[in-house]
Amino acid sequence: MKWIWDQIDKREKYPSKKRRWFLLCNTLFFALLGAVVWLIGHLLFEWNWQWGICLIGYPAFFFGYLGGLFFVLRR
Repeated sequence: MKWIWDQIDKREKYPSKKRRWFLLCNTLFFALLGAVVWLIGHLLFEWNWQWGICLIGYPAFFFGYLGGLFFVLRR
């Protein structure tokens, strides 16, 4: 999370835009991470699309959005 924040901090000067961009990028990062895990599971274990929804949605919301929100609030 800190790496994403540092990259956005370098490029954006308005604090409200920094927070929005960070939450969006952090949520998408964790969704992508979940998609990669689901894709590997789908190829190896033939997981169906319900697994994909769970493995993409839960990390994106809990780790990406809520974790990012707590990270921003601490700054």
